[in-house]
Amino acid sequence: MWSERRGTFWKHTCRIRIIGMMMAVSCAFLAGCGENDREEQTTGQQEEQEGETWKPMTVSDTEKKEAETSVKEAAEAYQGIYPYKENGKAISEKDRKQVIKAMGEKQIAAVDADGTSAMENSRKAENFYEAWEQGKTSDVTIIRVSPSGGFSSIRLQSENGAVTGILATAVWDSDGSVSVSELVKYKVKRLEMTEDNKLICEFYLSDQAELQSDGTMEFQL
Repeated sequence: MWSERRGTFWKHTCRIRIIGMMMAVSCAFLAGCGENDREEQTTGQQEEQEGETWKPMTVSDTEKKEAETSVKEAAEAYQGIYPYKENGKAISEKDRKQVIKAMGEKQIAAVDADGTSAMENSRKAENFYEAWEQGKTSDVTIIRVSPSGGFSSIRLQSENGAVTGILATAVWDSDGSVSVSELVKYKVKRLEMTEDNKLICEFYLSDQAELQSDGTMEFQL
C-alpha cells in the first residue's frame, strides 16, 4: 500500500516538475519575444524619426530675383512717408496705415503685422487658399508691414497640395534705400482659414537642421 502511494506521489511530483519546467520555458520564450518586439518597435521609431529629418531648402536665382522685385515694388509705397529724417525711428501707426493703403492701390496684398486691420487686396490670398484646397498650382505674395519700420515679403507657393514659402525681410539703409537682410525658403506644415477670416500659416524654417516647428503667421483677411 505504501509502495503504491509512494509511486503515485512521485508520479504527481514528476508531473508538477515537468509542468513547472514547461511554464518556465514558455515564460522565457514570451519574454524574449516581448523584448524583440520592443527592440523592433524602438528601431522602427528611430528609423521613422530619422526619416523625418528635413534638409534645408535652397532659394533659386529666379526665386531670389522675384523676392527682390516684390520688395522694391512694396518700398515704392513708402515714398514721401517713411523713412523719417531721424534714422532708426519706428514708423507711426498712422503712417503705417497710409503705407498699406498705398500698397493696396498698387494691387499689392498688404497687411499690418500687428493684426489689427484687414488685408488690402485680401481676395488674392483667398484665391490662393481656394486653389490650394483644390490641389491646383498657385501662388500669392503678401507684404507684412512691421511697426519697427521694416517689412517682409512672404511668397506662398502651392503645387500638388504641397505649400512652400519664401520670406524676404526688408530693412532701410542709412541712405534711404531698401535692401533684403534675410532670404529663406520654408516648408509649410499647416495652412488654415478660420471662421473669423484669418489665414494661418504654420511653417518649418529651411535653415533648421531638423524638422521642427519654427513659428506661425496669421493674416487678417
